Amino acid sequence: MASREEEDWPEPLLANRPLLNPSEISLAKLLLKCGQSHLFAEWEPVGTADEKKHEFFAQLQSMHEAYPGGIEAYVQNARRLLAASAAGANPLEGWTPSVPLEGLGVQLTPGDAEFERYEKLGLEAAVHLAFAVPAGGLGERLGYSGVKFSLPAEISSGASVLQVRSGSGSGSGSGSGSGF
Repeated sequence: MASREEEDWPEPLLANRPLLNPSEISLAKLLLKCGQSHLFAEWEPVGTADEKKHEFFAQLQSMHEAYPGGIEAYVQNARRLLAASAAGANPLEGWTPSVPLEGLGVQLTPGDAEFERYEKLGLEAAVHLAFAVPAGGLGERLGYSGVKFSLPAEISSGASVLQVRSGSGSGSGSGSGSGF
């Protein structure tokens, strides 16, 4: 039987109540408290996609633990950033990109052992990498005066974003044009 608090739950969530463990129920309550009831609007009935529902809560729990202040702080920050964006605020206002001070980086030479070590670390981390293709236009907000697609995309060849994307840069591998 649903508690008095659960009477206000969206119907798809309420219908799935028997499926949820105590931790998942707490997370559901937290989402509802944060005004996120829409996340449950399209939930399937119990017996359909149940594993995905548990995966959703596992991911949510991971995020709740990892984000400073948890889900509540995340939602508050998202709302603040969206409001600032709607008002035309530039989140990079006053920030100036700069080259790190001497001695803070690592100078690598392709082919040497140190280079190979860092390359191996980079390739291992690449499974967590995502790419975004920027919209056209200039890169003033990036501190770059040219077109964003002419920004260097990789350091070994100096190929631009457009060269790599089109498959004509030496770092593109197959040259198929599939890029990313």
